[in-house]
Amino acid sequence: MQIVMDTNITQVWLLLPQGRAYNRFEITSFPIDQPGERKTVIPNSIVNLPAGSMVSFQLINPKEHHRYQCKWNWTD
Repeated sequence: MQIVMDTNITQVWLLLPQGRAYNRFEITSFPIDQPGERKTVIPNSIVNLPAGSMVSFQLINPKEHHRYQCKWNWTD
């Protein structure tokens, strides 16, 4: 997800394959033009269903001109 202008709140819902467990879900951010400046982001809220089909997180006042990236590992 790329934030190109000022916004107060961003809500993201990721639909994942049902029945595929995952672990180590993380969010990182970096300036759009500086991908080497990656930092871990702690969301303001998160809904995490490891055995199920969804991850959702909320960022309040995400940084303008930044890209946010989600990563996770499948356990199977």
